[in-house]
Amino acid sequence: MANVILNSRLSGQNVGGKFVYLGFIAWTNASNTLDPNHPSQRNILPNSSSDTCFGIATDVEDIANADLTPSVLQYIGTHVDNPYGADPNTPVIGALGAVFSYNTSITFTGKTPGYYGFMYLVGDVNNDGVLAGECGDVECFEIEVVEEYPNYDDLTLAYCQEVAPTSIDLFDLLDTENGNALVVGGAWTAAAGIPGATLNTSTGNLTTIPVNPVPGTYNYAYTLTAEQMGAYHDILPGTCTTEVVNVVIIITANLSAGVGASAAVCNG
Repeated sequence: MANVILNSRLSGQNVGGKFVYLGFIAWTNASNTLDPNHPSQRNILPNSSSDTCFGIATDVEDIANADLTPSVLQYIGTHVDNPYGADPNTPVIGALGAVFSYNTSITFTGKTPGYYGFMYLVGDVNNDGVLAGECGDVECFEIEVVEEYPNYDDLTLAYCQEVAPTSIDLFDLLDTENGNALVVGGAWTAAAGIPGATLNTSTGNLTTIPVNPVPGTYNYAYTLTAEQMGAYHDILPGTCTTEVVNVVIIITANLSAGVGASAAVCNG
């Protein structure tokens, strides 16, 4: 879901309102824990409801200016500076407090992983960020961008039957092929393995390959889920696709040039 129509992240809302961009918050360490300043330290998934809008009160009367006019945009400009920050992307989704129309669709392909906060407001009859008194309302949600690892390159190995090894470390070979960037924790499977060989489904170590194994083409696969590819937190199913890397082993039958026999011929 690289393209998100903002109004699709709401339910039960009055249509025709506007969205305000609250900014970006990044993961802060390798464990993907949130910034400790994040309001209430709650688990954050898209469409999580809260009594506050990421630290901003959602009651209209709490968003009042000095003249008691509830202006969401002015309130945001004054209060939303932590934990949300500037958009790190080029081009940016928008500046802090940027306003988007009701049917806006935003593309998150290639965007920096982290959380992007949005506020939806209704009751702004003059389209100026000022809610219509007690009738106005606001709601918030976050869109989480999860990093997807690049596609790994498949690997093909070819051996002559008589010199085929008796063991192969598939993970190590695949890791080297992909610049030592292969993520650990996936599962190995054999769709059609070498007869007599044993595959360790955790390590990718292929052992007990017979001497002069049966010639043929054999297929092994390494599968990583989205969570194993770098998302060390709960994410919605289907956020990133499962990655499957294939290793094909070709065993070629021994060939013979036969036995030569000398001959004597007359040139006349």
